[in-house]
Amino acid sequence: MFKTFATCALAAVASAEVMNSGEYDFMRWISKHNKSYGTREEYMVRLARFIRADVHIKKVNAAGSGYSHRAAHNKFSDYTEAEYERMLTRKTTATEAVPISTLTQNLKAAPASVDWRTSGCVTPVKDQGSCGSCWAFSVTETNETSNCINGNPLLTLSPQQLVDCVTMYNGCDGGDYWGAWAYGETSGQELDSAYPYKAL
Repeated sequence: MFKTFATCALAAVASAEVMNSGEYDFMRWISKHNKSYGTREEYMVRLARFIRADVHIKKVNAAGSGYSHRAAHNKFSDYTEAEYERMLTRKTTATEAVPISTLTQNLKAAPASVDWRTSGCVTPVKDQGSCGSCWAFSVTETNETSNCINGNPLLTLSPQQLVDCVTMYNGCDGGDYWGAWAYGETSGQELDSAYPYKAL
């Protein structure tokens, strides 16, 4: 309902005098991320959360801020703290760790310092959505970069394969990277183009 409201309002706005820039930016964000709110009250709560996130983003990105990274809005910019907590805290299953020695054979020695983002060995940022699959993404990104560092082409691998096939874990309800690496040692990992991510 309020996605339609926001989209129509965007089309009607002819100048910044009609609404403040925060709400205008929020309406553009609603349209981009296909958001929908059931009531005017929820719309106002989400607007406040968005503006709060926007203030933080501008603080991080300001010249001389001291932050070593840049920030930007994403589809979670209207989330409450409770929603973040529900998304980030997932039940995990304890398992025996695979000895790290089995995962580090034949690796080249790393230099004392390197920015891998400029080396051509880091794939673009991925979005796990609301699925608690960070364990699968951490293994996938590590495998992609490690493979490239060791002189191979940079490949985009499939975290969805790990979510579906590492049966000792709970898919979107959490897991651990050790077991995912152990699975990969015997089963390998498909390309993302062949096994795309659907656990949003």
